[in-house]
Amino acid sequence: MSGSRFRLLLIWALIVAAGCSRHDAAWEQAKTIDTPDAYADYQEQHPRSRYSTEARLRREALLAERDWSSAKQANTRESYQRYLEKHPEGLWVKLAQARVAQLETVAAPGDAADEPAATPELAVALAEPAAAAAVGSASLEAPAAAPPATQVFVQLGAFSSQAAAERAWTNAKRSVAALASLSPTIARSSRSSSLYLLRVGVADLAAARELCAAAARVGQACIVDPS
Repeated sequence: MSGSRFRLLLIWALIVAAGCSRHDAAWEQAKTIDTPDAYADYQEQHPRSRYSTEARLRREALLAERDWSSAKQANTRESYQRYLEKHPEGLWVKLAQARVAQLETVAAPGDAADEPAATPELAVALAEPAAAAAVGSASLEAPAAAPPATQVFVQLGAFSSQAAAERAWTNAKRSVAALASLSPTIARSSRSSSLYLLRVGVADLAAARELCAAAARVGQACIVDPS
């Protein structure tokens, strides 16, 4: 091989290596920011990156979590239906369907108010995804009691890597004092192998609801695990 050709190949290899390094740095920055816009910017700037699929999945997960929070806050049939339209395979689909059915059952034809006042049955549906289907079909006069459980898990988020989930756990413990005595479980999502779920186990449903209430007060994501 001539010296000039070798130099050209060396320059090309250095250019490729520099490009990969920029991609990696941009990916680490996107994971640190961890917002839908950050991942969208990364996808736009690095469409052929090896992390493009992870960026897309994490962005979709964050958007679904944001839309679910908005639907719960509005607490109307329309808000839950919008969530279902945007995220037909989302993590909270079954609970959203149960809430729509519940609100349609409670709303009386011709009522001036489109939605009913909050009831204990509806509060259970929001707090416990696993009980959503039972609440949706139960009689309002005699709501079904929550099934007994020796341990209930709450989910604190879904992340693109185990390292990101570990960082999130460190931050969550600083924000929510009740987490200090608990141990996290980090595992791949059954829905997507590219996402890691951060969960903690508590003694019962009451403890799970109390923990998520404390987390909500400081803006920490927390749901009773639907799995």
